[in-house]
Amino acid sequence: MQAFLLIQADTPPTTITQRVGDQRDWFRQAIEIAHQVPIVAVNPAADTPLPNPADYSGVIISGSWAMVTDRAAWSERTAEWLKQAHTQDTPLLGICYGHQLLAHALGASIGNLGAGREFGTFTVDPLPEAVDDPLTYHLKEPFLAHLSHLQTVLQLPAKTQVLARSKMDPHQILRYGPHALSVQFHPEFTPGIMQACLLARLSPDKASELDPSNHLTQFRNTPVARQILHNFIERYRQPAPDAEAERSQ
Repeated sequence: MQAFLLIQADTPPTTITQRVGDQRDWFRQAIEIAHQVPIVAVNPAADTPLPNPADYSGVIISGSWAMVTDRAAWSERTAEWLKQAHTQDTPLLGICYGHQLLAHALGASIGNLGAGREFGTFTVDPLPEAVDDPLTYHLKEPFLAHLSHLQTVLQLPAKTQVLARSKMDPHQILRYGPHALSVQFHPEFTPGIMQACLLARLSPDKASELDPSNHLTQFRNTPVARQILHNFIERYRQPAPDAEAERSQ
């Protein structure tokens, strides 16, 4: 199968990677193994050049510990790349930082949540329009999702459709056109990844006081949120170019 591209928006803190790996590992476990499709990861924060989007079935933009509003050079280069990829109808799926970066690339205003950080496994409420979308058609009722963000999309790009919201954030799922969608939550996260993120935010003394087995119970599995990843892969997966050529002979 033709590969999907993962734009890995920098790497997590070492305290997280030592526990649960990085974004490449999370997406591999979430979708690559299940669908038997290769995922090629590039990290623009490490000055890895971004490839031609036409060489991939689709593009996923990961979360990050950076802030879109910092306007880091690598992030702005990636935003310009996403803007061009969008004009070429490249299938795009932004997640958390990727959600904000894709919106920023298309003209949105990004800033801090008014109510502060949204962190935990919370309920997301789909809007009625979600059932008509090819990636969110299964969202017929409120569902659980893993959330970890301080910033959000404040002002939407033109012609953007909102498909879901949460108590703290009215822009949980955004549709920008026929082949571009983004989500503020983390469909690739597991309870273990959430716990690693929580422990990384605490001082060593506070972290050592937690009983991981008990604390893990506040984070739950989120299969409905994860289904968006599966829908993206199934909608846009393509045979490898050489395989297509062989069938046409």
